[in-house]
Amino acid sequence: MARSTSLSAGRDASGLMDQRQQAIDSVARIIPIREVAQEGGQVVLFSAKGALLADGRAFSFGFTPVGVITPDMTLGSGALSGLTLNGKALTTSGPQSQIAGGSLAGQFAVRDELAPGAQVKLDALARDLIGRFAAPGLDATRQPGDAGLFTDAGAAFDGTSETGLAQRISLNAAADPRQGGALWRLRDGLGAASPGASGNAQLLIDLETALTAARDPVSGGFMAGARSYSALASDVASGVARARLTAEGEVSYAQARVDSLHKMELDAGVDTDRELQTLLMIEQAYAANARVVQTVDRMIQTLLEM
Repeated sequence: MARSTSLSAGRDASGLMDQRQQAIDSVARIIPIREVAQEGGQVVLFSAKGALLADGRAFSFGFTPVGVITPDMTLGSGALSGLTLNGKALTTSGPQSQIAGGSLAGQFAVRDELAPGAQVKLDALARDLIGRFAAPGLDATRQPGDAGLFTDAGAAFDGTSETGLAQRISLNAAADPRQGGALWRLRDGLGAASPGASGNAQLLIDLETALTAARDPVSGGFMAGARSYSALASDVASGVARARLTAEGEVSYAQARVDSLHKMELDAGVDTDRELQTLLMIEQAYAANARVVQTVDRMIQTLLEM
C-alpha cells in the first residue's frame, strides 16, 4: 500500500519495494510463495499449492498450541490443532497439502506423519519383547495373567493399549533390585519365594531361546515372516536408515536446485562492484578529455593573441 501511494505521488518507491521483497522472502522460507503483480505496484501472494495468502490485505493463520504431546494425541482425534487460514481449515500433510515445501509443512509432517510412524514401529518392537518373555509355560513360577520379565508400566500387557508402549515398557520389579526385587529371580523364576540352586540355568536358557526364536510380529506393519527379536530390531533400524538416506538425497537435490536458481538470479542482476569500476574509468576518461580541451583552448587563445 505504501509503495502504491509513493508511486501515485510520483516518488521513488525502490526502497519500499526492497523492504517488501525482504518480508516476502522471509515468509517464503516458511511457506513457498508465488507473487502475482497487480496495478499500482501491489502484489497478490499465493502459496505454491494455490492458497491465497494476501490480496490487498494479509490473511490470518490460526493455530492452537498444546503442552506436552503424548503418543495417543493425533490430529484426527482432535487432540492436536490443525492450521486455519482466515478461519478455514488448511490441508497440512500429504500430496494435497496447501503449505507443502516449506519449514511449516516440515513441522506438521514430523508431528502428524513421521513421529507417529516411528512410534508405531517402536511400540510393536516393545510388544514383541514383552510377548516373548510372557509366553505361557516359560516361567512355571509365574501365575496366569501375571506380567513377564518386561511389563507395561509395572502391569501385564493386555494387548488393547499398544500406543505409547515403547515409553511404558519396564523391567519387572520382582527381578529389579532398584525396585526391591532380586536378580536371582532371573534364574529361579519371577514368582519364586527363595533362591534355588545356583547351578540351575534352565530358565536362563529358556529366556535366551524365547529371545532368539522366530515368531511373526503381531503389529507394526512389518513385512510378513517369522523372525527373531534381533532381526525385528534390525528391520526397525534399517527402516530408519533408509528414511535418513532418502531424506539426505532430497535435501541434496533441493540444495543443488537452490544453488542453481541463486546463481541464475545473480547472473541476471547487477554487479555493483563492476559497475563502480566502470564508472570510475569513465570519470577518469572524462577528466583527461577535459584537460585536453583546456589545453587546446589555451593554444588557440595564444595564437589569436599573436
